[in-house]
Amino acid sequence: MKLIYCTECHDVVALDTELRGCKCGACCGFYVNDLVAKVAGPCVVLGFDNRSLVYAVHRHNDRAPMGFEFTAFAVPDQCLTVRREED
Repeated sequence: MKLIYCTECHDVVALDTELRGCKCGACCGFYVNDLVAKVAGPCVVLGFDNRSLVYAVHRHNDRAPMGFEFTAFAVPDQCLTVRREED
């Protein structure tokens, strides 16, 4: 799963197959296919490890005091799964 974090308004937006943008309109993005996303504007692409996310979601009501952690990461600008549109 990929999200964009706008460095202007600090909004976080989950990407989908349709174009989605942040609150201030400075950045946007969408999935080109199941793996590759196209983004534009002043944003950092965030990724979630899908398996660890699904595990945490399914266990969220278990008796863990802080819930279950999952793996998230900032995707580098030079990456095979992200295409940046030039401003």
